[in-house]
Amino acid sequence: MLNKAKNHKQNLILLLTFVLSAIAWYSPVAETLSVNAWHLLIIFIATIIGIILNPLPMGVIALLSILACVLTNTLSLSQCLSGFGDSIVWLIVFAFFISNGFIKTGLGSRIAYYVLSKIGHSTLGISYAFVIADFVLAPLIPSATARGGGIIFPIAKSICKSFSDEDHPGISSKNGGFIMSVCAQSTVIISALFITAMAANPLAVKLAENTGFAISWTDWAIAAIVPGIISLAIMPLVIYYLHPPTIKHSDSAPKIAKEN
Repeated sequence: MLNKAKNHKQNLILLLTFVLSAIAWYSPVAETLSVNAWHLLIIFIATIIGIILNPLPMGVIALLSILACVLTNTLSLSQCLSGFGDSIVWLIVFAFFISNGFIKTGLGSRIAYYVLSKIGHSTLGISYAFVIADFVLAPLIPSATARGGGIIFPIAKSICKSFSDEDHPGISSKNGGFIMSVCAQSTVIISALFITAMAANPLAVKLAENTGFAISWTDWAIAAIVPGIISLAIMPLVIYYLHPPTIKHSDSAPKIAKEN
């Protein structure tokens, strides 16, 4: 019954998207805008709506959008597929393959646990352990969400719970607030250190390339590494001062790391 209702909802979304797109397709076009540009805008908006409402898997929606562009002569097939010949795109695709391996095999988590077992004897040490783990994983996992939400956050959450005390519940929130703040800020900083640290970075490289500036993976890393490392070194200390944890030292983190 639930599946039937879900399928009905998906079909309704597809139908409404198609009808609204068809109405816009045959609407009058401004003189300053070409017909092809107007049609491409409609296909683009319909694609975004499809991705947001998710009546079909994202890959299917993307293929349908390409098909619509080709069948309506809005774009040629070579124009639609031109992005697949970009080396930056394949660099990110390759990095995503590696990141899936890190997540599925648990290698990313093991790296984080290993660093925790070595320097996680203090709350400040725990924060630096998460920073180091995120830094090591960043070049190979081109998604801040995958790194932060898929690997770092579950471990950080278990560490925060280890500080809980029924008689003093505020202890957990203060220590947890400090650790989570460091994890959130480190993800932002580290995402800017490597082209493959965040999916949006290749877009910046492409925009620079369009203006005549070629940026390689090495060029980006060399330019960002010094300010990035300085920021990562100082940031936990600043948060430690602004949001000091209640418990300064604890062996719970190394214990959890060794158990996992």
